[in-house]
Amino acid sequence: MANDRIDIHHTAKLARLELTDDEVQLFESQLEKVVGYVEKLSELDLSDVPPTDHAGTVHTALREDEPRPGMGTEAVVQNAPQSARDQIVVPRVIE
Repeated sequence: MANDRIDIHHTAKLARLELTDDEVQLFESQLEKVVGYVEKLSELDLSDVPPTDHAGTVHTALREDEPRPGMGTEAVVQNAPQSARDQIVVPRVIE
């Protein structure tokens, strides 16, 4: 890829961007540096590095998803403003 040039005009066209000649030169130079850096990274011997999905250790702040008993119908209905036949009565929203 080192000898391949990035076609900024084509890339800009795909992104529907209108670039000035100065911007084309600037972005071409920046993208070549980025590609060069990625190529440098690909030269590293990573055969002893196990694959990971995160760079650092990930700890979830969430508790385990375990089933627990609910409040029960009587406790829920007891706190409702209005109830009937063990159900919560809500105001009609459709006329």
